[in-house]
Amino acid sequence: MGRLCFLSAHQMLEGFRSGQLSPVEVMKDTLLRVREVNSTYNCICFLENEQTLIDKAAAAEQRYLQGKSSGKLDGIPITIKDLLYVPDMPTLNGSMLPPHKEHPLITPCVLSIIQEGGIIIGKTTTSDFGWKAVTVCPRTGITRNPYDADRITGGSSGGSATAVALGIAPLSIGSDAGGSLRIPAGFCGVVTLKATIGVVPHAPVSVFGSLSTVGPFARDVRDLSLLLDVIAKTSVEDWLSVYPGRRDTLMPNPYSRICEEGGDLRGLRIAVSYDLNHYVRYIDEEVKRSIREAVSVLESLGATVTNVDDREEDWNLNRLDIYHTYKVLWSAAAAQVISMKKESYGMTEEEIKEKMDGGLYELAMLGRKYSAPDVMEAEHTRAELGVMMNKFHQKYDVLITPNMCIPPFAADREVPEDVETIATGPGKKGWNADTDLKRFFTWTAMSYVFNMTKQPAAAVPCGKFSWGKQVPISMQVVGAMFREDLVLRVCNAYQKVTTHHTRNADHMG
Repeated sequence: MGRLCFLSAHQMLEGFRSGQLSPVEVMKDTLLRVREVNSTYNCICFLENEQTLIDKAAAAEQRYLQGKSSGKLDGIPITIKDLLYVPDMPTLNGSMLPPHKEHPLITPCVLSIIQEGGIIIGKTTTSDFGWKAVTVCPRTGITRNPYDADRITGGSSGGSATAVALGIAPLSIGSDAGGSLRIPAGFCGVVTLKATIGVVPHAPVSVFGSLSTVGPFARDVRDLSLLLDVIAKTSVEDWLSVYPGRRDTLMPNPYSRICEEGGDLRGLRIAVSYDLNHYVRYIDEEVKRSIREAVSVLESLGATVTNVDDREEDWNLNRLDIYHTYKVLWSAAAAQVISMKKESYGMTEEEIKEKMDGGLYELAMLGRKYSAPDVMEAEHTRAELGVMMNKFHQKYDVLITPNMCIPPFAADREVPEDVETIATGPGKKGWNADTDLKRFFTWTAMSYVFNMTKQPAAAVPCGKFSWGKQVPISMQVVGAMFREDLVLRVCNAYQKVTTHHTRNADHMG
């Protein structure tokens, strides 16, 4: 059987129900795994008291013995990103700034996990308020790639992705306002889904507004769908949450039913784009190769595949000021972080500057320069992009792209060493080489576009780089709004006939 901690959530549940596997023994191996790897990879920033966790696992074991399992996740170890609120655990936002004074709401997805019997073992690392695409912050330091500790894990949900890849937990929760689920999933070789905004409730409200949502990590699509079944609920605490009547007509229930289907993709219209029709400036050649191979697999499963680069004249992201739009929205949100801390704590500007990640503070200063009309213009451009994608999906059910266009770079950097060569931004409205070459949005264009459009987008491993320690490569699967079912159908079909997702980052520290 191998290490218990590397079993899937489904394997654990089947073992618990049959009596062949003990939740207590799984928890003990989970805690051993944390001790083995966390000092090197730095993905857990808060671990619940070990005896408390053993006691919770023992209670789950008794429920199984009595035939009274408490829910879909009973006894499963799970981690939560340190931007989300868990009862009796600190939420420090990866920041040296003080946390909220008032006791906040429990994040809705966390409450759903607890109600279904999941055991939350601790909190995972993030960047300062989740502001950048690497998981490095003044409070916890550097979170490292599970396949190569000298390289980034991605961010800002890098702790969650790393914990899943390393076998600390089969499931985790992160968040995504510009790629923060998909970027680390890609670099860590795990799967994730950024659902349509409103499918998974997000509360308290994020400073990044409707760019942001929370979502699941797992090692395979079957486990991912199980966790999505649990967290995709309506919540009155999130004004964007899909209300019950509309939810029933828009979404399958449960999502995990999709994974019981075969791998037949006949009738599905799949578009493939390697650079979003020349919006993204640079794609690594090994990434292109892996995407070509993945698309060939999907075609062999019956899908009709069309390369849409240079083919769709109306699908032209370069005619919209997307780079500038995202930069305006993101930096304005960063400025709001400072305003919130000033209002809540009466902190001075200098006190905030001293404790905040320097890059976040610089971006907040940029955000202050934008006016209300600037922000409204950005929202208008965002709406135009959304309409463009709506029309695109009239012709194509799903879009396949590279997930990350480059390999993970040095762990202590925010941008690649060759950022001037690969950056998406030069020549676009709002470009400022002096400041932008230090920022994450120069190399994450394939991700943030689909936060702007609110669409579902998954990351699925589809290869590995040939050099060094062979870090993972992944593809992005994008659907029309509320078509998580089609995204999961493609991901599930692909994993049924490939083995990239079965690779483990099985290190001992």
